[in-house]
Amino acid sequence: MTMSSTATAQCGGQLVDVTDEGYSWSTSDTSVATLPNRTLHTVAAGSATGSAFVKLEWTHPVPQCPIQTFGPTQPVTVCDFTITPTTGTAQDCTTGKLNTLNFLATPYPSSCSFNASLSTCTTPTTSTGTIDLEHAQAPECSMAYNQGTATIEYYAGPPGQNKSAGTITQGFTLDFNGKNVTHSQTAQIQCP
Repeated sequence: MTMSSTATAQCGGQLVDVTDEGYSWSTSDTSVATLPNRTLHTVAAGSATGSAFVKLEWTHPVPQCPIQTFGPTQPVTVCDFTITPTTGTAQDCTTGKLNTLNFLATPYPSSCSFNASLSTCTTPTTSTGTIDLEHAQAPECSMAYNQGTATIEYYAGPPGQNKSAGTITQGFTLDFNGKNVTHSQTAQIQCP
């Protein structure tokens, strides 16, 4: 992402692009984003403020136009998301009844929101152990209220060591202002 800066010329009134005049580009939190020049580099999810300095003509004292240094800033938010759960308990591992598990994709920081129409559950969903997926290629997805949900239907059992039936892995791709971010989460399924 490239940062830009404009200013209204105080002695002429026209709007001027002053980006090339900027110097000392920086961010308030380099663990979120860096700004070594006018090009922003994202590092990790979080919020920061990008800033630079620029010297411009100033109308004070009137009518002179001395050079004045300004320090414009721009908020920067890098969005990401987590997927839960990491474990699940099947309601039935012996009689062949259908179980369900809901994976949730939650954006962070809290100011982040995603474009629901461009966001999806990624497929295929995978499993290990004695998990038999009913809808492996098409989990039921919902992208509403700024949280993604994937409902997985599966059969489990018989249980193995430590009542474990195996694992289910589900992925999501969320669109944050045209940037796709993809993650997956594996949940360990236990039998009652």
